[in-house]
Amino acid sequence: MSGAPAADRSPVFLEERRPSPLMVKRLCLGAVVVVALTLLLVPLPWLGRGAIGGSLLLFVWLLWASRFTIRLEQEFLFLRMAPFPTRRIPLEEIAGASTHMSYPWGIGKRGWSIARSPGVAVYFTHAGAGVVLELADGQAIWLNADQPELLVSLLPKRRKRK
Repeated sequence: MSGAPAADRSPVFLEERRPSPLMVKRLCLGAVVVVALTLLLVPLPWLGRGAIGGSLLLFVWLLWASRFTIRLEQEFLFLRMAPFPTRRIPLEEIAGASTHMSYPWGIGKRGWSIARSPGVAVYFTHAGAGVVLELADGQAIWLNADQPELLVSLLPKRRKRK
């Protein structure tokens, strides 16, 4: 990970995944149908109708804004499943990285999620290949990537802590 000037802010590795357009269309259509039926069948005051309409707009915006970004820079690995906050991992905290073919619980699963359990955070976008990051504090991060071998090769080997 050397050779680039310190002032260069361009990422070493950048990958962005978006939800399937078909999934987004189906979810938006389903939300519109549910909202339309609610507004037609349930007598609500105008304020209630406005709240339901605003909720629909917020839901559609969240679907539109959804993306999973992996950005590797000279000193940090950034993981962001928008619209949620970015997780910034210093490269010196990564004790090891390896590729995996699929998550055991991800086979046949669709959708997007950030799952957390004691010691592991999983950024799930599809049932395909990905990367397992072992952190110096004993935690692990599993994430999907389109080019997991490239990402692992670009991550530095274990560095000695300062």
